[in-house]
Amino acid sequence: MLDGGRGFVGAGAATIAVFFLASFLPSNMENISTVQRTQALKAVIWFYTALTFGTAILTWIFIPDTKNKNLISNSNPIAGIIEVLKSRSAWLQALIVVCAYCGYRGLDFYALYAVDVLGMNEVSAARFMSNATYLRPIGAIAAGFMADWLTTKKVMVFTFIVLIFSYLVVLFVVPVQKMFVVICANLIVTILAVYALRGVYFALFEETHVRKSLTGTTVGLVSLVGFTPDIFFNSIAGRYIDAAPGVAGYQNFYLLLIVFATVGIIATLLLNGNKRFKKLT
Repeated sequence: MLDGGRGFVGAGAATIAVFFLASFLPSNMENISTVQRTQALKAVIWFYTALTFGTAILTWIFIPDTKNKNLISNSNPIAGIIEVLKSRSAWLQALIVVCAYCGYRGLDFYALYAVDVLGMNEVSAARFMSNATYLRPIGAIAAGFMADWLTTKKVMVFTFIVLIFSYLVVLFVVPVQKMFVVICANLIVTILAVYALRGVYFALFEETHVRKSLTGTTVGLVSLVGFTPDIFFNSIAGRYIDAAPGVAGYQNFYLLLIVFATVGIIATLLLNGNKRFKKLT
């Protein structure tokens, strides 16, 4: 539910950002200059900078300080960290988040794919992706209901499989005009699946029975490792795309995403059969 709420906010911000982008670009995109592109990008950056600064001010004003001594644990924090570091379950969950987050970071290149392969202009591609972000709450909330009905692990395995098939479609479907709708529909399925994963992967803590006193430490470890794609993914993906300009580069990119999704399935299945592993119980 929280990810769904963030989805609405993120989608609204993306829509406004596209408005700024379009405002600084000429109506005739064929004659656009590098200076105009730079000005449009600066406008978007300034918008997100102002949004972040405004959020900081609102947080400072409206969120009260919490000084509850009852929340302070008397346990040894070093011992807790060591216990979490020894848990294979925690490391598997971190690997799952890495794989799911790589799929999320991969969305950054979808607008480029739309421009370089599908022939959209920059504004149309940005508008397509900003509209697609409204699928985030739908994917996250739907995945949450499915996880309550089935299990989080089953939902994640199914969603990783959906991602693999959607990446395969992009690999084998020729990006010609008559297949434009098919490719766009497949991209929408991919976006839904990615947001579904982001909506439920932290729910694995409940199913692996993490002790409450170690929840914060475990979340810290999983987040530290799981969000490392922010450091390496864009650089690696960019090299894959630049090494083979055109369709071939994006095919290599989607092969990379297939590898991460496959590893995600394996890690989730290992976690599912992890009875012999040391748990944080």
